[in-house]
Amino acid sequence: MTTLFPVIGRTRLVKSERLSKMFDCSLYVKLELQNPTHSHKDRESRKIIEEMISQNKREAVIASTGNAAISLAALGRSVGCKIHVFCSYTITKERKELLKLLRAELHIVKGSYHYAVKESEAFAAERNLYLANPGNPAKRRGDMEIGEEISEMLNKNLTVVVPTNNGTLLSGVWEGIKKAENSDIVAATAKETRIADSIAGFHQLEGRHLKEIIQESSCEIVNVNDIEIEKAMKLLATEGIFCEPASAASLASLEKIRVRGRNVVLIITGSAFKFAKKDLSKIFVSPRLE
Repeated sequence: MTTLFPVIGRTRLVKSERLSKMFDCSLYVKLELQNPTHSHKDRESRKIIEEMISQNKREAVIASTGNAAISLAALGRSVGCKIHVFCSYTITKERKELLKLLRAELHIVKGSYHYAVKESEAFAAERNLYLANPGNPAKRRGDMEIGEEISEMLNKNLTVVVPTNNGTLLSGVWEGIKKAENSDIVAATAKETRIADSIAGFHQLEGRHLKEIIQESSCEIVNVNDIEIEKAMKLLATEGIFCEPASAASLASLEKIRVRGRNVVLIITGSAFKFAKKDLSKIFVSPRLE
């Protein structure tokens, strides 16, 4: 089968000389916001849709706080697939309106993201629909491409910092870089946050697979707070990188780990411009650090 959506992937890996000097390393950013819906989730969605079509399925179910649902709805609609999105009532107005524009069928639940996941699983099982939630191997295969692209350019003394919640992205990236000489991976998490909702809580829904990856990679797990994330957003903005708060967690983590002399890659998972004005204001208000 011909690969769908050839515009997805092969995002730029760019070195920042200024940030390299600040952290005494060779620091690069992997710009996943260059994908069609401005998120690394497009890589996962492509693999999901390819698998759906191979199974003669045209209807999928996903629980998501934003990027994953937007991506799957957009790419799915372009090939005639119907996407059911389960999300918490706390979803922002901007994201809800965008999902409606993309003709996703919204199922708003009166509970947390975990509750949305359970409801989506029951809905998919009852109707025999394709389930596109964390834990689906197709999603990890999509994210593995990110690691492979990085290792093509940087194949030794490599540290990749990954914004992490369910663990799908972390698992996939590790599979792509683990053969690089002296490589390691860092999970940037935000266990309590008001602004980085896509990584809020560190849910670890990849379960046993994620635990195995963390053990195999000796992954360092770093928790950052909203003040640290906002500072990192402003610093990235001065580099011309306007990213969602969750992406900035990768830069915020560098204050807490040793990276001197290494090739460090920050995964910039998504753009700021799909999100609420309150999030954007944290970039544009006093963007330069004193």
